[in-house]
Parts: sequence; C-alpha cells; structure tokens
Amino acid sequence: MLCELCRDVFSKDDVYLWVARKAGQSGKDGNTVGTLICAEFGCCANVRKEPPANEINPDPAVVVVRQIAGLESRTEQFLDRVRGSK
Repeated sequence: MLCELCRDVFSKDDVYLWVARKAGQSGKDGNTVGTLICAEFGCCANVRKEPPANEINPDPAVVVVRQIAGLESRTEQFLDRVRGSK
C-alpha cells in the first residue's frame, strides 16, 4: 500500500488506514473519514529524501520542494474532509 500523504514509493514502512471522526454534527452522528498514512508518521522525512538526478528530474532539490508542497497540500485536503469543508 502507498501512503496517501507522502506517496513515497521506496519506503518500506507499514501503511495504515487512519480514521478521524468528522467535525460537528456529522461526527456526532458517527461519520468518519480515513486515509492511508505511514504507520510511523515518517512522511516528513520521506518527502525530504533527494532522489538521484535523471533526465526527467535533473535537479533533486526541485523534486524535494515539489514533494514537500504535495505533502502539505494532501494533508490540508484530508483535514478539510475531517472539518467537512470539502
């Protein structure tokens, strides 16, 4: 399984389904949302690993910046789902 937050295809960490109760009345009614996340919450370190340079991504530092932005965006999207704002 692949962590939905960091999407690190090389990580050997376990990935679990993490579930949160929705905010407000929806959560009180028992509604939840879930996503797959690294078991040890290693996402922050995973996105900071520089990949080897290649023809598609010649600058590993640019890849890391893009991966960090993706982690931030996907985390915010999950929180929006919990809050019920999306």
